[in-house]
Amino acid sequence: MVRVITVAVRDHTTSASLTGEVQALTKIDLAFRVAGQISELNVTVGQHVTAGQILAHIDSEAQQADLELAKASVQAAEAALEQASAALARQQALLASGLVTRSKYDQAEQDRRTAESSLVAAQAMHQAALNALSYTELLADGDGIVTRINRDKGEIAASAQPVISIAHDGPRDAVFNVHESLLFADAEELQAVPVDIALVADDSVRAIGTIREVAPTVDPRSGTVRVRVALENAPPAMKLGSLVTGSVTMPISHAIVIPWSAITLDQGRPAVWLVEPEALTATVRHVEIKQYTTPGIVLAGGLKAGDLLVVEGGQFLYEGKPVRIASGDPA
Repeated sequence: MVRVITVAVRDHTTSASLTGEVQALTKIDLAFRVAGQISELNVTVGQHVTAGQILAHIDSEAQQADLELAKASVQAAEAALEQASAALARQQALLASGLVTRSKYDQAEQDRRTAESSLVAAQAMHQAALNALSYTELLADGDGIVTRINRDKGEIAASAQPVISIAHDGPRDAVFNVHESLLFADAEELQAVPVDIALVADDSVRAIGTIREVAPTVDPRSGTVRVRVALENAPPAMKLGSLVTGSVTMPISHAIVIPWSAITLDQGRPAVWLVEPEALTATVRHVEIKQYTTPGIVLAGGLKAGDLLVVEGGQFLYEGKPVRIASGDPA
């Protein structure tokens, strides 16, 4: 005894609604280029900063000492060049009078060239020392809001280690962690569907977004996929960190949707039991699953309209087993 339904192609659509968070499109982790102890921390989390604003300092005694040494080296190189230039001028006058040999003049000219090269090297070292001193200041690279401070005043900051994170002003994203089973379309289909975004605290504050990015991998800890939705003309009330709901509905398509109770496994593959209408015997049929939904399972292939699908009693069947239809009417 089995219960069956007649397979039919019907209009089908899928919708989903999830809760996410408003984030900045661009987030930057700022770090010092040189290592040192943080001596000043001029901002707090949530503070708005402008491009070029000094956010933090590290102790610069070592860089100041290097700069003074570089300055002294430049002064010494300038004095050496001045002395070599004067010596070359004297040798040139004496050579014209025939009072010195050509080799002494050539040596004086070589000394002057060496002094010039030493000055260039000293100037380069001086510029490097200036740069190193400037690296003791951490500057905002653009207008934005401080979202995180990773190091406190007095701590040692390693070179290139993030100290302050900034969310830039400008475009905003709504970010959702979506279970893989809810990704009911490929990336191109999803990106073409508008997403209705509403503020959790006040659902009258709304915006329309488009899916900008679907992460290619599943987070191993949460088992979810990160989806970023670009907000179009987001209202001011949708501030960074605001909780929002995102709702999406796929366009209506034609599909075969079967009840969950109809699905089984055969040789490790998804399958269903069908009833041969004339012989009233059971036969197994492999199917291709497109999507799992709450109402049922959307098939990509394997069945056709008019097939008699077993929805109850399939656990007792085997290939060719005679059956009786409980309803008396397969439809």
